[in-house]
Amino acid sequence: MAQVKQGPLGKVSGKIGNISFSSWKEKTVVKERPSKSKKPASKKQQEQRLKMAKANQFMRTIKEVVTLGYRDLTVKMTGYNASVRNLLKNAVVGEYPDYSIDYSLVQICRGEIRQIFKPVASSAKTDTVTFTWTTSSGVGKSRPGDKAILVAYCEAMKVSAYTIEGPPRSAGTADLEMPGFSGQTVHTWVAFISEDGSDVSDSVYAGKLTIA
Repeated sequence: MAQVKQGPLGKVSGKIGNISFSSWKEKTVVKERPSKSKKPASKKQQEQRLKMAKANQFMRTIKEVVTLGYRDLTVKMTGYNASVRNLLKNAVVGEYPDYSIDYSLVQICRGEIRQIFKPVASSAKTDTVTFTWTTSSGVGKSRPGDKAILVAYCEAMKVSAYTIEGPPRSAGTADLEMPGFSGQTVHTWVAFISEDGSDVSDSVYAGKLTIA
C-alpha cells in the first residue's frame, strides 16, 4: 500500500487495472487488488465469511451511530469497521453454520464518558419505545447536558430506529417512535455524547421488548 499526499491532478479515486485509489484522512491511498483465487474456500474462510455477513447485516442498519460511536478507535480503520470487529470478537455466538448475535453483548458506542446511567426500555405507547435512565452526572466526563443516543433494532424486519441527538442526560427519559412496528420485538441500547460532540460513552444494552 502506498500513500500519495497530493497528485498533479488533485485528489484521485477509483480503479485502474488491478490498482485502486481511495481517500483516507486527507491522503490518497493506493492499493493493489489481489487476484481472485480459484481455490475453494477453506472451512475457516467459510466460517469467517458467514460471521462477517451476519455482523454487517445488523451493523449496516446503524452505520451512522457506530461511525460516530467508534470514531476514537479509528486507528488504520473506519469507525464502522472498528464496530464490526468488536461485534465479531464479543457478540457473534454459535457454531458454523448456525451463527447468531447476542445483542446484550453488542456495544454501539465506545468512549470515555462513564456509563453509570442504568437504562431501561419499555413500551406502553403504540409504536413507541420509552427509555429511562438515572440522571447521575459529574463522575469523570459525564455532564447533565450530555445528549442521549438511543437505538432500537428489530431483528425480524432487519431495521433499526435511532437518534444521535436525543434529550439531555438530565431529562432521565426519552421516547423513540417506530411507526408501523406495533407487536414487533426489538433490542435496545442507550449511550451519551457530550454537548460539544467531543466525547461519547460506552453504550449499555437496555433490554429486549415487544412494542405496544
